[in-house]
Amino acid sequence: PLTGTRTLINNLAATLKLNTTLPYRVWFQGKQVAGWVQVYGNTLSFATVRGASHEVPFSQPERSLVLFKAFLQGQTPPTVMM
Repeated sequence: PLTGTRTLINNLAATLKLNTTLPYRVWFQGKQVAGWVQVYGNTLSFATVRGASHEVPFSQPERSLVLFKAFLQGQTPPTVMM
């Protein structure tokens, strides 16, 4: 599913003529890798949460909160350790 989703997102970005503004990289929750993120232009973002199941807030509540707060603030999740 991850590989297929990344391919779909890459194709969508190409169709919309969006350039990668943040290459695929890890994002952090505290000092741990929380997942991976890639941003295309200022329009499209793709993020994963490491160790999560289909119910991310249930299986990874702290990581999902960090990701959700970043979304509400219009920012990417932290890409440096804090």
